[in-house]
Parts: sequence; structure tokens; C-alpha cells
Amino acid sequence: MVDESELWRRVHGALAAAEADGVVEGLDAALRQHPGVRSCDVLLADLRMTVLEPVLGHETGRLAVAGTAAGRCWGEQVAVTERSAATQVVHVPLTVRGERMGVLRGVLDDDGSEGVVAVLSALAPLIGEHILVAGEVTDRYRRACRPQRLTLAAEMQWQLLPRRSVQAGAYRLAGQLEPAFAVRGDNFDWSQNGDVLTVTVTNGMGESVTAATLTTLAITAVRNARRAGLDLVDQAVLANEAVWAYHGGDQHVATLLLEVHLPSGRTRVVDAGSPQLWRVRVNHAEQIAFEPQLPLGMVEDTDYRAEELTLDDWLRLAQVPASGA
Repeated sequence: MVDESELWRRVHGALAAAEADGVVEGLDAALRQHPGVRSCDVLLADLRMTVLEPVLGHETGRLAVAGTAAGRCWGEQVAVTERSAATQVVHVPLTVRGERMGVLRGVLDDDGSEGVVAVLSALAPLIGEHILVAGEVTDRYRRACRPQRLTLAAEMQWQLLPRRSVQAGAYRLAGQLEPAFAVRGDNFDWSQNGDVLTVTVTNGMGESVTAATLTTLAITAVRNARRAGLDLVDQAVLANEAVWAYHGGDQHVATLLLEVHLPSGRTRVVDAGSPQLWRVRVNHAEQIAFEPQLPLGMVEDTDYRAEELTLDDWLRLAQVPASGA
């Protein structure tokens, strides 16, 4: 029988002692010291979210998300076990605050090691946190997510992104960039500060590195204003000034800024030449129309305005044709 407290202690110690690029090796070595554990690996979702890439590759190579036990674990966020005559392979979701990083995979003797399975499930968020922190000082885990090389523009955009998904008490958010390995000017950003959730979607004009550089400037300007405590309108104004100062109206960034007061659902929206917003319910999609304003950087000293809606208003507004008929 596995001593669960001992297993916790060893794994915690191994994670704390591991070098940044050796977190998974430390985890694997710590787990192998316990009876019934043959190996452990971490499978990370690639940037397109179609395959799971093993960090160590002890027992398996790349696995497709579709049609595999590991893919089901990642997609449905449930533990999935495969059994053979002598072993059981346990897949546990590796998810941190809603960010679906991949799967924790353990190969165990088929002797009813339920204690190990329970500890792996409980440890998964901690292991994910260690990989996220370690990823700031090593490229190993980013490289594991890339079955092919990114363009330079895509590298810039992925580096700029927040986490692709997040879950909190009042909301769940998720975003994805496609073509993942060659994206240019598209981006999204979000941040929660107290009761306020800010979401920004941007699309810088142009191609390749030109578009990526333009979007980087706009996103950084919005973040700078937001982190200084400025409201949504001032974020748009200062980002507009930043893009204008460098490009003089020759380049612009289509941007949608939303600021949601979580307790009430009151929402302020600045549509600066933005990508369109759609509400999807089951198999039906409806466009939500806002007052169009100039994209960031098109005209100096643009006076942006915020519309004030509630989430319920969005539902009513979505039923009105865009023509106003």
C-alpha cells in the first residue's frame, strides 16, 4: 500500500530541488521510488491543440488529441485510465487556473494503486505551476509544444499573449490564434483587477513582422495605461497616441476593448474599428453591433467613447438586425 503522505513529501521536495529544465525528470525520479510506479511523464498540448507532445518520451511519442485516452483526458478534463494485463496507464488533466496545459501520464503496476492515482490528481495543478514558472527561464517546455518552427511574426505574437484560457468564479475565457505557426497581427489580452475584467481583441494591419510589431506596440500601450489605473477610454486614447506617434496614420490597429464589472454585469465597450463580436448559443450565432469608431493610430487626438451595456443587454441587442430595421 502506498504511503500517500510520503509520496506528497517526496514529490514536493523533488519539484522544489529540480532545475528549471529538469522539473519533469525530478517528478519522474521521485515517483519511481514508490512501489507500483513505473514511470511518469508530462504531455503538453501543442500550439494548435491537436497533438500532445511528451517531455520525456519514456513510453510514448506524440499523441493525437482526437481518438486517444490522453486526448480525451485533456479535452473532457477527466482522469482516464487504460489497463492491460500487467499495467495501468493513468492520464490526469494538467490544468492551472483554467489553462489546459496538457496531461500528466503515469504508468503503474496493475495492483490497485488508487492512492497513487489520487495523489497524481491532487498534484497536477502544483506540477503545472512549476512548469509555468520554469518556462520563464528555459525554452524546453515551449519547444515541446512546437511540432514545427514558428515564423518570426508568430513568435512575437505568442510571446505577447496571456494564457490561452482562464477560469474564475464568475467567468471562463479562452482564445486561440490561427494559423498558429504563422499568425501575423491578431492578438487578444485579458486581465482581472478586483471586480473588473478587461478583455481586448486586436488586429494590426499589414503582413508578417510589420503587423506583429504594430500589434505589440498597441497591446503594450493598452497594458501600460491599464496598469497605471486608467479607465477603458483612456486606455484607447493613449494606445491611439502611441501608434500615431510612430506611424503618423500610415498604420492602424483594429481593436475591441471591453470592461466588465463582474458583480453587476455592467459592461463598457470601445469599438475602435474592431473585429466583429458574435454571440454563440448552441448551434446559432448572432452578431452584436456596437458604435463603430476609428481604429487605433488612424487619426491623431481621436476622442473615443464607451458604450455602457449589461450582459443582458447584449442578449437583447443581438436580436436587433445590424441595419436597425
